[in-house]
Amino acid sequence: MADSILIIGAGVAGINCALNAAKYGAHVYLVDDTASIGGMMARLDKTFPTNDCSICIEAPQMYEVDNHPNIEILTNTEVRKVNKADGGFKVRLVRKARFVDEEKCTGCGACMEACPVTVPHEMDGKIGGTR
Repeated sequence: MADSILIIGAGVAGINCALNAAKYGAHVYLVDDTASIGGMMARLDKTFPTNDCSICIEAPQMYEVDNHPNIEILTNTEVRKVNKADGGFKVRLVRKARFVDEEKCTGCGACMEACPVTVPHEMDGKIGGTR
């Protein structure tokens, strides 16, 4: 694909790169191996040195990247292999199983209640469990 860009990591830097590249017409694939975008900043309460609310700063960019027509977000996706090919790169991505149809998800939480498996929760440093 001509004019396509793969950005690995959907933290603050990855989100900003994706928005800038998309603004100039490139189709962007924003890949992150976690279940959500935002990176470490999305987990913080406040930022140093101003004590500003972290998510208050990052949420507008997260919304913009999620709704940009030139950006495709691939969460729960790992980059397995990168090879140079024909003046560009060929990348092998592996998407982790989700067990939930993203197109049908309304965010109601019913699937979490029904799920029999508990896994470490990524947003709290894998201290607690989630379904």
